[in-house]
Amino acid sequence: MNKILSELRTLAQDQGNRLIFQYFTRRENTEALSVDRVMDVVQNHKTRHEVVALLQHLDQLNLVNFILGRRTHPSRVRFFYTPKSVGEVALGNSTSLIPVSASLDNLPSEIIIKKVPGGILIFIPQTASEPERRKVAASII
Repeated sequence: MNKILSELRTLAQDQGNRLIFQYFTRRENTEALSVDRVMDVVQNHKTRHEVVALLQHLDQLNLVNFILGRRTHPSRVRFFYTPKSVGEVALGNSTSLIPVSASLDNLPSEIIIKKVPGGILIFIPQTASEPERRKVAASII
Protein backbone atom coordinates (compact mmCIF):
# COMPACT_ATOMS: atom_id res chain seq x y z
CA MET A 1 0.00 0.00 0.00
CA ASN A 2 2.88 2.40 0.72
CA LYS A 3 4.10 1.89 -2.84
CA ILE A 4 0.69 2.93 -4.16
CA LEU A 5 0.60 6.01 -1.91
CA SER A 6 4.05 7.16 -3.00
CA GLU A 7 3.27 6.42 -6.65
CA LEU A 8 0.09 8.49 -6.49
CA ARG A 9 1.94 11.39 -4.89
CA THR A 10 4.64 11.22 -7.55
CA LEU A 11 1.99 11.27 -10.29
CA ALA A 12 0.32 14.30 -8.68
CA GLN A 13 3.49 16.37 -9.10
CA ASP A 14 2.59 16.82 -12.76
CA GLN A 15 0.23 19.80 -13.20
CA GLY A 16 -2.14 18.01 -15.60
CA ASN A 17 -2.35 14.95 -13.34
CA ARG A 18 -2.90 17.25 -10.37
CA LEU A 19 -5.97 18.73 -12.11
CA ILE A 20 -7.35 15.21 -12.58
CA PHE A 21 -6.76 14.29 -8.93
CA GLN A 22 -8.34 17.57 -7.80
CA TYR A 23 -11.38 16.68 -9.92
CA PHE A 24 -11.47 13.25 -8.26
CA THR A 25 -11.65 14.89 -4.81
CA ARG A 26 -14.84 16.69 -5.87
CA ARG A 27 -16.40 13.59 -7.41
CA GLU A 28 -18.90 11.80 -5.17
CA ASN A 29 -20.21 9.63 -7.99
CA THR A 30 -18.48 6.24 -8.23
CA GLU A 31 -19.99 5.36 -11.62
CA ALA A 32 -17.78 4.95 -14.66
CA LEU A 33 -15.82 8.03 -15.71
CA SER A 34 -15.18 8.53 -19.42
CA VAL A 35 -11.87 9.62 -20.90
CA ASP A 36 -13.80 12.41 -22.63
CA ARG A 37 -14.92 13.81 -19.26
CA VAL A 38 -11.35 13.74 -17.97
CA MET A 39 -10.26 15.57 -21.14
CA ASP A 40 -12.81 18.29 -20.31
CA VAL A 41 -11.15 18.66 -16.90
CA VAL A 42 -7.55 18.95 -18.13
CA GLN A 43 -8.39 21.04 -21.21
CA ASN A 44 -5.01 21.98 -22.75
CA HIS A 45 -2.78 20.56 -20.01
CA LYS A 46 -2.75 16.96 -21.31
CA THR A 47 -3.16 15.13 -24.59
CA ARG A 48 -5.70 12.33 -24.88
CA HIS A 49 -2.80 9.87 -25.09
CA GLU A 50 -1.38 11.19 -21.79
CA VAL A 51 -4.78 10.96 -20.06
CA VAL A 52 -5.26 7.37 -21.25
CA ALA A 53 -1.72 6.52 -20.09
CA LEU A 54 -2.47 7.92 -16.61
CA LEU A 55 -5.75 6.01 -16.33
CA GLN A 56 -4.05 2.81 -17.50
CA HIS A 57 -1.36 3.40 -14.88
CA LEU A 58 -4.08 3.71 -12.21
CA ASP A 59 -5.43 0.41 -13.55
CA GLN A 60 -2.00 -1.19 -13.10
CA LEU A 61 -2.04 0.04 -9.49
CA ASN A 62 -5.43 -1.72 -9.09
CA LEU A 63 -7.21 1.52 -8.22
CA VAL A 64 -9.50 1.49 -11.27
CA ASN A 65 -10.50 -0.80 -14.09
CA PHE A 66 -9.64 0.83 -17.44
CA ILE A 67 -12.15 -0.22 -20.10
CA LEU A 68 -11.13 0.39 -23.70
CA GLY A 69 -14.00 1.84 -25.71
CA ARG A 70 -15.76 -0.19 -28.35
CA ARG A 71 -18.18 1.14 -30.96
CA THR A 72 -20.63 3.40 -29.15
CA HIS A 73 -19.17 2.80 -25.67
CA PRO A 74 -16.43 5.32 -24.82
CA SER A 75 -13.16 4.43 -23.10
CA ARG A 76 -13.70 4.77 -19.37
CA VAL A 77 -12.66 3.71 -15.90
CA ARG A 78 -14.59 2.08 -13.10
CA PHE A 79 -13.35 2.81 -9.61
CA PHE A 80 -12.36 0.15 -7.07
CA TYR A 81 -11.79 2.95 -4.53
CA THR A 82 -13.81 6.13 -4.23
CA PRO A 83 -12.52 8.81 -6.59
CA LYS A 84 -12.47 11.24 -3.67
CA SER A 85 -10.11 9.03 -1.63
CA VAL A 86 -7.83 8.44 -4.64
CA GLY A 87 -7.59 12.19 -5.20
CA GLU A 88 -7.04 12.96 -1.52
CA VAL A 89 -4.22 10.39 -1.26
CA ALA A 90 -2.58 11.65 -4.47
CA LEU A 91 -2.66 15.25 -3.23
CA GLY A 92 -1.22 14.27 0.15
CA ASN A 93 -4.36 15.10 2.13
CA SER A 94 -4.97 11.50 3.25
CA THR A 95 -3.33 8.10 3.54
CA SER A 96 -6.54 6.05 3.28
CA LEU A 97 -8.04 4.59 0.14
CA ILE A 98 -11.73 3.84 0.67
CA PRO A 99 -13.10 0.89 -1.32
CA VAL A 100 -16.24 1.46 -3.34
CA SER A 101 -19.10 -0.14 -1.45
CA ALA A 102 -20.00 -3.61 -2.64
CA SER A 103 -23.68 -2.77 -2.23
CA LEU A 104 -25.96 -3.67 -5.11
CA ASP A 105 -26.38 0.00 -6.01
CA ASN A 106 -22.71 0.32 -6.94
CA LEU A 107 -22.22 -2.83 -8.97
CA PRO A 108 -21.33 -2.25 -12.62
CA SER A 109 -23.71 -3.22 -15.39
CA GLU A 110 -21.28 -5.76 -16.84
CA ILE A 111 -19.17 -8.45 -15.24
CA ILE A 112 -15.65 -7.28 -14.44
CA ILE A 113 -12.92 -9.68 -13.43
CA LYS A 114 -9.77 -7.99 -12.13
CA LYS A 115 -6.57 -9.66 -10.96
CA VAL A 116 -5.30 -8.14 -7.72
CA PRO A 117 -2.40 -9.13 -5.47
CA GLY A 118 -3.39 -12.32 -3.70
CA GLY A 119 -6.49 -13.10 -5.77
CA ILE A 120 -9.16 -11.67 -8.03
CA LEU A 121 -12.10 -9.28 -7.72
CA ILE A 122 -15.35 -10.15 -9.47
CA PHE A 123 -18.11 -7.61 -9.98
CA ILE A 124 -21.42 -9.09 -11.17
CA PRO A 125 -24.41 -6.94 -12.18
CA GLN A 126 -27.33 -6.74 -9.76
CA THR A 127 -29.66 -7.97 -12.48
CA ALA A 128 -27.85 -11.32 -12.73
CA SER A 129 -29.93 -14.27 -11.57
CA GLU A 130 -28.59 -16.85 -9.12
CA PRO A 131 -27.98 -19.42 -11.90
CA GLU A 132 -26.05 -16.77 -13.87
CA ARG A 133 -23.93 -15.96 -10.81
CA ARG A 134 -23.16 -19.65 -10.32
CA LYS A 135 -22.25 -19.99 -13.99
CA VAL A 136 -19.75 -17.13 -13.66
CA ALA A 137 -18.28 -18.66 -10.52
CA ALA A 138 -18.01 -22.10 -12.15
CA SER A 139 -16.29 -20.67 -15.23
CA ILE A 140 -13.57 -19.14 -13.07
CA ILE A 141 -12.84 -22.30 -11.10
